[in-house]
Amino acid sequence: MSTSADTGSGSSAASAPGEQIARVSIEIPLLWRRNVKVWRLQVDAQFANSPVTQELTKYNYVLASLDGDVAELISDLLLKPLSVTPYSDLMNRLQAEFEISEGRKSFLATVQLQLLLCSMSGVLTVGGLPVALGIAVEPVDSNARAQRRIALP
Repeated sequence: MSTSADTGSGSSAASAPGEQIARVSIEIPLLWRRNVKVWRLQVDAQFANSPVTQELTKYNYVLASLDGDVAELISDLLLKPLSVTPYSDLMNRLQAEFEISEGRKSFLATVQLQLLLCSMSGVLTVGGLPVALGIAVEPVDSNARAQRRIALP
């Protein structure tokens, strides 16, 4: 049994009488906004295990799998004329749109750690000033230094 080549025409004929054409189902997983690199590997694996080879066909499969919010987010790419590599362009744009840089990951980890420490201590600092539920923050003196005291309500 043989598989048909990706002609993009939607139909194909067997090369020999009595030969059957196997059709491989492609199921593109929903976009993983938190890890687009791994999602892209899964999509590429789907295509590697199928007879789909043309950029336009791959593009159409991925585009059809995107939810409305993602499609709207990248609508500028979707509405312009297609290049000769529409699938590659789409995948690169999705990766660039949702990939978090290492600096941003570090910043988010720091913020999460600060929030955890604040929740453990019951005191939250905003701009270096302690703030907590039921506690008011008033300046000790009028100079611009960061001297503050906590006054109970």
